[in-house]
Amino acid sequence: MLKQRIDQELKQALLGGNKTLATTLRGLKSVILYAEVAKGARDKGLSDEEILTLFAKESKKRQESADLYVRGGNQEKADAELEEKQVIDAYLPKQLSDDELYAAVDGAINELSLIHI
Repeated sequence: MLKQRIDQELKQALLGGNKTLATTLRGLKSVILYAEVAKGARDKGLSDEEILTLFAKESKKRQESADLYVRGGNQEKADAELEEKQVIDAYLPKQLSDDELYAAVDGAINELSLIHI
């Protein structure tokens, strides 16, 4: 389960002295706990799909914050936000590139065209 993976990697980050990773993982654990309490699911927890949805939102927040910092001229804080985003993105499923998406859509269209002929 994803929640246990976060716990294990947090312990490793703390033992390894990786402060950024540890801080980010603590934040993710907090997000999960908050959502569990809000949903009334503290005892049974959230599914991995629900956790991934939370992580996608957190990743988007980091990107938006980084964009705002860049516009405000604070590249150092933008870089910190992007570093946290990379940690979060490592837990998310790989996203298709634009080219991969276009190829999949073209393939589906061609397949459907052949079926109707």
